[in-house]
This record gives sequence, structure tokens and C-alpha cells, in this order.
Amino acid sequence: MAFSCFPIVSSLGFSQSSGITYQAVIYNPSGEELPGVDNPYAPLTNQDICLQFGIVDADGNQEYQEEVQVTTDAFGMVNLLIGTNTQTGGYAADL
Repeated sequence: MAFSCFPIVSSLGFSQSSGITYQAVIYNPSGEELPGVDNPYAPLTNQDICLQFGIVDADGNQEYQEEVQVTTDAFGMVNLLIGTNTQTGGYAADL
């Protein structure tokens, strides 16, 4: 009995996630003014931003599109799961 239960439990442990994991550092478009040399790659920290993700097919048609509202952390990083938000465009019903 234990042998027949093992494959079922094992398959549940390795199931697929419900979307695509995405992590990025968002840079401040204005950069950062420093004495001497300015830093054009300063992170955008603790700010609300909107990100748009899309998937296009080989012909350039929009298959899927979604917009995500997210807040950057103290290092300008965002972590999110693409495909778990509301679809805003594209002809695909599901990702």
C-alpha cells in the first residue's frame, strides 16, 4: 500500500506553478546625482509602478497581455508571477 501511494505524493510535490516567475531591478529614469560623476543606473526605490507583459506569435499578433501594479523594494527590485493577474489583451484565453 505504501508503494502505491508514493508516486502520487511524489507527483504532487513537483507540480507546475500557475505562472511565470519574474524578478527585475527597476532603474530610476532620472538617474542619481552624485558629486563628480552621476549614476545613471540608480534603482527606483519604494515606488508604485505598472508593468505590462505580452506574448506575441510569429506573425506579430498579440496572444496574451497583462498589466501588473507592483511596488519596488528598498533595492528597486520587483518579484511577481506573470499569468496570475487579469488579462488585458490578446486572443489567448489562458496562458
